[in-house]
Amino acid sequence: MPRIQAYRLLVAAAALSLLAACGQGKTTTVGEFLHTPVLLQDARVFCMASPGERSQLPNCVNSNQALAYQMESSRLARCYTNNSIDHACIDEFLEKVSK
Repeated sequence: MPRIQAYRLLVAAAALSLLAACGQGKTTTVGEFLHTPVLLQDARVFCMASPGERSQLPNCVNSNQALAYQMESSRLARCYTNNSIDHACIDEFLEKVSK
């Protein structure tokens, strides 16, 4: 019986952390999404699971903007090379587009 309770507690904790990470908790900035592609990917999966309900959530708006920057900018593409991320390059790009 204690194993089942521990399992249920673990599942509940995982579900709560998933909700917090996917729009109910901290808002992730466009820059954070560009610096951490796995966060962008996770946010896109979450947002696209129910676009009608989630499209206006801050993380969905920010992940859309980050994705648009990635798709439209050859300047940003050079920041992701050889399986690495040039964080200074991303910061420079964000500074230019925010003006």
